[in-house]
Amino acid sequence: EVVVLGSSRAGNVRAAFFERPFVNMAGAATDLESLRLLVDRMLAVHRPKVVLLGLDFWWLTAGAPAGRPERIVQPSLLDASTLRAPWRWLVQGRISPADMLAPLQHRLRADRYGLEAQLRDTGYGPDGSLYEGAVLDGRRPAPDHAFARTLREQESGSGVWAGSLAPDRERLEAFAEICCRLRSRGIRTIVFLPPLATPVLGALADRNGGDAGWLSALRQGLLDCGVESMDFSDPRVYGSGDCEMMDGLHGGDVIGASLVRDMGDRQPWLRDMLHREYLSHVLRERRGLAAVPDERLTALPEADFLGLHCAKKRRGEATPRF
Repeated sequence: EVVVLGSSRAGNVRAAFFERPFVNMAGAATDLESLRLLVDRMLAVHRPKVVLLGLDFWWLTAGAPAGRPERIVQPSLLDASTLRAPWRWLVQGRISPADMLAPLQHRLRADRYGLEAQLRDTGYGPDGSLYEGAVLDGRRPAPDHAFARTLREQESGSGVWAGSLAPDRERLEAFAEICCRLRSRGIRTIVFLPPLATPVLGALADRNGGDAGWLSALRQGLLDCGVESMDFSDPRVYGSGDCEMMDGLHGGDVIGASLVRDMGDRQPWLRDMLHREYLSHVLRERRGLAAVPDERLTALPEADFLGLHCAKKRRGEATPRF
């Protein structure tokens, strides 16, 4: 009944937040063209009641990568590239010689699929949402320590940070057409802007003359095309902060719970679909942490993995499932 669409930045919305059938397809859309393709393929087989659509603002800027629908190819498990992959990962340092022996030593778990899931507690959960187990507890270095990687890419103007922050009218209209397609099928659609770390927001403001007018221009541009949006860009607005971020662009579980509860507060029809007792427990007990404990991942306490001097409490018992 409830589907999340968007990039990996919407991957922190969990099935546990809802009392209705739920799936998160975050990561399947990385630009407007892949979002359009995703919506087409979804509607061909299923019509959910609700879509929560995470919008990356750079999809709508003049300098955004154009993107194009990709032909989906089913890989063969026996092709040469697949067979060479473990050796390539060994050379790249992604796995160790001991990891190569794990299958022979029966150290692999039957309920895990993929290298990252087996060795790092990282990957997609049964509901489609994203997990970063080994980063959270410090077993694996955070790739965006102190948000340095995101800020470096931002300063160089590479990738998603290329070009102007001003929204492009043609892209706004293309996005509005996608939203219209969902709503014309009777699907209640909430468009939201996922969070950014505060240093990233500050650097973006500096690029725009010291204010956040670019965000106002984006929201107004969407409104002019008939699309209302909820802006969760700044975690401080809803009582969160950088200690609840996974990196410069991705919020953790607690931020996900914050924005879902806020959506329910603004949209009464959504409120009845939420697991409000669970959300209240998370936001009462886990403030300042990125993750909600999950015994399926690890019993290790959350570390200050971003190096921000965050006061991380020890986990203790897992959060109740109610």
